[in-house]
Amino acid sequence: MFSIRVLGFIVWQSIENFSDSLSISAMAKNRAKKKRGGAVSMDLTEPTVSDIPQAMDTSESGALKPVSVMLNIKTKKGRPMKRSKNVRKKKTVEKAISTNEKYIEKSLKNESRSLSVQSAKSLYD
Repeated sequence: MFSIRVLGFIVWQSIENFSDSLSISAMAKNRAKKKRGGAVSMDLTEPTVSDIPQAMDTSESGALKPVSVMLNIKTKKGRPMKRSKNVRKKKTVEKAISTNEKYIEKSLKNESRSLSVQSAKSLYD
């Protein structure tokens, strides 16, 4: 029974502190609104940038940089992932790509080896 009363008091105090912080932030907002409410006259004597004549830009623009080639991996457009989940997902994609490249290199190596063996056999036949 004692622990429930203590917990209730702690919860009540935290709620009271929260409401105090809300009222303080509301007062700060009202103060900011009062400062913004002052009348300011607008000076129209100076010309704007669009009114001043400007020289035409005749320089040639350089070639645009090509967009980096990205893998065609579809991602779901749902709620944003947490950072740790996103990092894990990126690591698994990178790992899958690297293993795929290893398998491609292995198969090319095996093909070249088999071709060299075939050519050696044809020389001795």
